[in-house]
Amino acid sequence: MNDTTKIWKWMVALLAVLNIALLVSLWCGRPHHKMREGMPHEMGERGGPGKPSDILIHELNFSPEQAKQFEVLREEHHKAVEKLMDEGHTLRDNFFELLKTDSVNEPMITVRAALISENQRGIELATFNHFQKVRAICNAEQKKHFDEIINDVLKHMGGPHGRPGQGPPPPMH
Repeated sequence: MNDTTKIWKWMVALLAVLNIALLVSLWCGRPHHKMREGMPHEMGERGGPGKPSDILIHELNFSPEQAKQFEVLREEHHKAVEKLMDEGHTLRDNFFELLKTDSVNEPMITVRAALISENQRGIELATFNHFQKVRAICNAEQKKHFDEIINDVLKHMGGPHGRPGQGPPPPMH
């Protein structure tokens, strides 16, 4: 197999991954107006009532001990995701710096795009693992209710654009 064929295979694989990521982000970014009965309808300001963590504590009726365990898990998750997001911003900046290079080649583009994808994978895995741990501190009845509300909580985490931890897109110039 020659180098050109390898490059084309990498490009096709990258485009497939990016298309899947786009579809997922579009699907997750849809406005979801239907709320579960009894769940708060408005999210508060950051730090205010109505945060996803408050919804979980309230909806699952955590005991004081469970609430303490949850807060520890929430803080761990927040720190891990914040670090990954900072790294992701740097990776994205480095990726688009390639636009300023006249001699950019496909392997350079592919490698940097793959680093961004791997970083996003880390965010998704950290969030999945976090909620797996949250579910583990629930009793049997709470687990049933957790399973019913988790998708709504995840949608609230995404804010107006549907992606956990992501603010509005950058302005176009």
